[in-house]
Amino acid sequence: MNKTLSSLAILMAFSSASVCAHAQSVLKDGYGQPVTSSTPGLCWSVGSSAPGQCTPAVKKDIVVRTGVMKPVLKPAVQLAPAPAVQRVVLHSSQTFGFNSARLNAAGYNLVTEQAWRVLKMNGPTGEPLVQVTGYTDSLGSAAYNHRLALKRAQAVEQQLVENGVPRDNILVHAVGADDFVVAPSSCHGSLRARIACQAPNRRVVIEIDHP
Repeated sequence: MNKTLSSLAILMAFSSASVCAHAQSVLKDGYGQPVTSSTPGLCWSVGSSAPGQCTPAVKKDIVVRTGVMKPVLKPAVQLAPAPAVQRVVLHSSQTFGFNSARLNAAGYNLVTEQAWRVLKMNGPTGEPLVQVTGYTDSLGSAAYNHRLALKRAQAVEQQLVENGVPRDNILVHAVGADDFVVAPSSCHGSLRARIACQAPNRRVVIEIDHP
């Protein structure tokens, strides 16, 4: 009986030493320090252990450190540059009545909004320059349309000035009926129909040039 127990004890010690010796040659962390296993019933060798010494397993996962992780650098976000010139089209249906150079209520608000935009662009490099260009349809004489386009551009200029934009920074220009959005030849029918058809041609364009 005693002989059997002694043999069993020797066998268990040999098995434990084998597991320990196998672990010793496999797992150590990046600093040569001990590593434990999350598997119950095993033990691992430690860097400071004497040969054949076995450290009991701990029920806790250990991350083996094999090196220092370098941070992953994300590429910088490339912001699209602001356009050199911002262009805003004020259609006559939103700003002026037919054959009129007087801003209506909607037009007053639209031009005031553009004045605020211009003022926000003031920076250390200077103030933006503003060009206001008036356009008309083809109805009426060329001379009349040019005068009407100029008056509309001047009405927009005045509203910009009243809202803080320096007059010296504004250039007023009149094109009249020389540049169309809708070709007059495509508009047919009664006078009322042709007036409605050419509505896109009656406009004022504000161009804001960044300094």
